[in-house]
Amino acid sequence: MSVGFVIGFAVFLVLMAGLVVAVVRFAIRENRRRPRGEGRLDEPSAPALVDDPDEGRDGQEEADT
Repeated sequence: MSVGFVIGFAVFLVLMAGLVVAVVRFAIRENRRRPRGEGRLDEPSAPALVDDPDEGRDGQEEADT
């Protein structure tokens, strides 16, 4: 094995370890921000789950009148 390869591989391993640490810290920080209920939804996403009864008819009501 050449010395250049060993040095390059060591640098690669250090960078990968830094990436793992950054991802774990980000995941822990995001988990602390989330509410503690399993069934709770975020407020902005809750209306997206409501079925729109007139979906696809937007704009037709103005033309009918």
